[in-house]
Amino acid sequence: MDGLATIIINQCNAFLDAPVPDQPCGYYLQTLLKYADGFYRTVGENNEQLHTRFQNRLHEVLNICYIRGELDFDYNYCFEQSGAQLCRHIGGSVPFSVKVTMEPHGQISGHGTLDWNGWMTGQPEDCTYNETGTVNVTLAGELVFDNVGSPVFEFTIVENAFATLTAVCEDLTIVEPIYPGEVTHNIRMMAEDGTEYSMPVPGVNGSFRWVLHLIVTVP
Repeated sequence: MDGLATIIINQCNAFLDAPVPDQPCGYYLQTLLKYADGFYRTVGENNEQLHTRFQNRLHEVLNICYIRGELDFDYNYCFEQSGAQLCRHIGGSVPFSVKVTMEPHGQISGHGTLDWNGWMTGQPEDCTYNETGTVNVTLAGELVFDNVGSPVFEFTIVENAFATLTAVCEDLTIVEPIYPGEVTHNIRMMAEDGTEYSMPVPGVNGSFRWVLHLIVTVP
């Protein structure tokens, strides 16, 4: 064993001898990956004991951290209704994680709630109209790799919304529930922080827009 390999083995053992910090998802995980990369490039499986130590530590930390992120939602659209224009904005962020070392590998899991707000323009001056509600979102799907090896998130977005319509005209007040039914979107986004994806809303003037934020970058 040459001198460089001995130095690397000693440094790796010293690093692995130290306890895992309470919050390992960040600098510690990045440092662990760098130590493991240096070990496998220079020593590799010639040192079975250290190889096993790295495998155990990587499984331990990655199962704590996964690949984590948030998906921002920004829906804006308007359409004609009863001679006026009804507009809606639905927005918020939904956190998600990705299984890395646990089966099924690459599975996406996330849950969150969005805010729904609606208003109307062009109605009579003595009338008011507004909508308030929430949209419950479930994120599923898979982290895959495209034909050039780049990581891609294939999101399945399932939405279940409930809102309340309140309309007031002179002495008449109408309060009604709105149940749009379950809606599903299937989108593909490159696994890079800040990636955006948008699509027009069918049949109306507006768009669905999503922005990806990664908390732990894909290794």
